[in-house]
Amino acid sequence: MSFTAFLPGRRAATVLACAGLALGAQAQTAPAWTSAHEVGNFTNDNRGFAVDASGNTYEVSNFMDAAVVGGTTLTSAGFIDAYLAKYTPSGTLAWVRHLGSPGLDQVMDVAVDAAGDVYISGTFDGPITLSSTITLQGSTGPTQNQKGFIVRYSSAGVPLWAQQSSPSSSPQVTASGLDLDAAGNLYATGFFAGSVTYGANTITTPGSVSGYGTYLARFSAATGAVQSLVPGFYYPTTGSINYSNPAWK
Repeated sequence: MSFTAFLPGRRAATVLACAGLALGAQAQTAPAWTSAHEVGNFTNDNRGFAVDASGNTYEVSNFMDAAVVGGTTLTSAGFIDAYLAKYTPSGTLAWVRHLGSPGLDQVMDVAVDAAGDVYISGTFDGPITLSSTITLQGSTGPTQNQKGFIVRYSSAGVPLWAQQSSPSSSPQVTASGLDLDAAGNLYATGFFAGSVTYGANTITTPGSVSGYGTYLARFSAATGAVQSLVPGFYYPTTGSINYSNPAWK
């Protein structure tokens, strides 16, 4: 079991634990704590964990100002930044990767494949340089739009590829959830206002909807190539949800 605990003094702690859980009214087994890490103050916002086949744990969090992760201090480049951290089975920090721009950058989910490569999703203002060859591009217009992103890292923390919604998409796009299948596909869910574009695929909310839409995108986990983009449902600022895909009802 993995979770984030808030300790006295409003210090955020990342806690990695193993616990046997009993069902129903049976007595619960006391957790056997593996490790606990203080990572920052109350402005830290943990978003998720994933564990690979070797027992390494991956953590994604957002923070303001600064966060100390396993002795490494991260300083925000702007309003809110994000990080991806890998811990060994004993709880020692293996590496941490900082994602940040002068604007608002947040990570939303993390997933890991059978080889130990890790995938993260979120939203950003940008631009964010991930490596000498991989960059999340900022908006092309005079104002910064929130864009959805997905990044794949190797088990050593090396960025392998990045995908993002078009900088000219709607003012707000988020990649919220991630999952992998056995065939090597990566799925991302998220929401958008107006329209969203990944690769050559675009979906738009109907003219009658003034609120947000949701989407499901499929990518090649190996290359990041966009395979499909379909709408989930639309929800207006008032009224009932409009399901665009009958199979999702």
